[in-house]
Amino acid sequence: MSKSKIFFLFFLLAGIVYFNSFWVKFIWDDEALIVKNYLIRDFSHIFGIFTSPVSFLQNPCFWRPLQILSYCFDFFLYKFNYRGYHLTNILLHTIVGILFFHLSLYFIPDKKICVFSCLLFLLSPLWVEVVTYISGRADILVAIFLLLSFLLFLKERFFLSWVFYLFSLFSKESAFVYPLLVVFYLWLFKKFNKKSTFYLFSLFFLSFLIFSIHQLIAPVSLTSSFSLSSSFLFFIKAISKYLRLLFFPFHQHMSYTVKIPYSFFEKEVIFSFFLLTGLIYLFIYFYKKNKNFAFFLGWFFIFLLPYSGIIPINAFFAEHFLYISSWGIFILFVCFLKIMIKNKKIFLLFLLSYLAFFASSTIKYNFIWQKEMDFYKRIIKFSPGSFSAYNNLGVIYFREGNIDKAQPLFKKALKINPEFKEAYLNLAYCYYLKGDIKETEKIVKDILKKDSHFPYAWSLLGKIYLDKKEYKKAESFYQKAVKINPQDISLWQDLFLFYKTLNRKEAERIKKRIEEMDEFALAQIYFHQARALWEKNQLGEALEEIRKAIKINSFNSEYYNLYACIFKRMKKYELAYLFYKKALRIDPFNERVYNNLGNLWVILGRFKEAEKNFKKAISLNEEYPEAYFNLGLLYLEKKKINLAKKMFRKTLYLAPQFKPACFYLKKIDTLN
Repeated sequence: MSKSKIFFLFFLLAGIVYFNSFWVKFIWDDEALIVKNYLIRDFSHIFGIFTSPVSFLQNPCFWRPLQILSYCFDFFLYKFNYRGYHLTNILLHTIVGILFFHLSLYFIPDKKICVFSCLLFLLSPLWVEVVTYISGRADILVAIFLLLSFLLFLKERFFLSWVFYLFSLFSKESAFVYPLLVVFYLWLFKKFNKKSTFYLFSLFFLSFLIFSIHQLIAPVSLTSSFSLSSSFLFFIKAISKYLRLLFFPFHQHMSYTVKIPYSFFEKEVIFSFFLLTGLIYLFIYFYKKNKNFAFFLGWFFIFLLPYSGIIPINAFFAEHFLYISSWGIFILFVCFLKIMIKNKKIFLLFLLSYLAFFASSTIKYNFIWQKEMDFYKRIIKFSPGSFSAYNNLGVIYFREGNIDKAQPLFKKALKINPEFKEAYLNLAYCYYLKGDIKETEKIVKDILKKDSHFPYAWSLLGKIYLDKKEYKKAESFYQKAVKINPQDISLWQDLFLFYKTLNRKEAERIKKRIEEMDEFALAQIYFHQARALWEKNQLGEALEEIRKAIKINSFNSEYYNLYACIFKRMKKYELAYLFYKKALRIDPFNERVYNNLGNLWVILGRFKEAEKNFKKAISLNEEYPEAYFNLGLLYLEKKKINLAKKMFRKTLYLAPQFKPACFYLKKIDTLN
């Protein structure tokens, strides 16, 4: 098979297994890195991209300018259309596979072995959190630049190799191990000479220079709350877990929580130690018999070093840590199979079966990512110690207005990690929406006592004092929040809404400031204003505001949903239907749109279509009380009393404070 046909096969198969990722919305860190990141809106921000830490986190420890710059290109092409970002990730991932193919050919002349090892890499379900997860792009970029650098080094094109190494350092911190790979290669194959030695020293110099810049922009702590011995023991323990995942990728999820070992004599540590000893023995054997095989094994360990715990990072264990290192194991695996299985048909059948298993697992796992609620529930199922997953699931319920479901999740997150101030603040918002201002203020002040530089707590305090009509204090709190983090547009939006509520002239000044920072952030302001006007039944003004929002961001399902709701209230049902369908084309998993479309069909007397849409909303979110309630009303209208009672009871089970459901249950009982 020619190289062009092989590369076409790579693109085709990668496109097939990741096709359903096109329906995965922005998720988790995508909000900060893309949706709310004004730096990617325009190439004029390139200086800011290269001088700012990733996503302006409260404790930034990442500096990845090329990752952010890549989103800048995406935004130029696709704006807020997440499918375009997924397309970029799939294409880049395939390029990594092609580069691995070239590297494989350098060491193994058998093209069949190279193709199968690279297909195992391309189709592995472990890379869903690299390819499907748009924020995982840093792993892909660093792989591309490191592979280009190493391939050019092998061809003794040292300057270009040096340039691509620089690009890799701008992509992800794990690139710092590359000089060790070069040392390992030169030692293993005895290729030290004046040119290679000079090249090596230039790599170390560049590493030192970039690390120094990194420390200025996004300082990395070199100390950990865990001892070096415990971190090292966990790394030994993790080896067996990583190898198991590579060959048997079951129960995948993000945000692994781990138990740090404190003794060598723990069962998992001892087992992994013996496995590691076997691999070291295998390396020594390969060193004497087949140095290419020794190189593959060394590759695996060298690219796992950044995640060994020697230098503290934000996680101990993750599937994407294997992204570059996995190639060494996959190519060894295929080589062993070729040696052990002499029958060509059995060899091909075995590998094709394995590839089919990998491909189906990737497709299946992508479906889970399509539903954000299922995504976080899966993490909690397999990693019940993930406080972030509890918090993020709580945020989903909170946004849906289901405070009773959100509140215990925030409490659970705090039980696992009492210092998790984001969950504590979210809990405060729950009390705020329930009208318990005293408890809200108590929590906020407690947060600020521990961390007076947490801007979002100051912003909530501003809301509290706005409700108290203590406007001077409220204004000072909003301004304090903006002063702490002037780069976060959401804080400026809060200040704008404060001035807008009071009809103060400062509102226009703040609005202009927001527009200067990120004109696309105005869409959210127009959306909130449109919703407020819709709730007041000022439909003409609401229509004007939502049109402004859509003009800025035409790829937001919620904007079209509200647009349709306004038309529905204006009794322009045909237009309402068209915009509900438009909302579903953007986000086919938006249960709120299906629920609203069901209500439209009820108005039009088309009960069969209404029932279908309510059931669809429930299938997308089995904990959606409004859909159960509306389905109950529909059954009541159709005289299906028992089914109506069942739906109203389900509504109250999910939302005990849902008074209309109580009313209709009592009404049914009275009639009976």
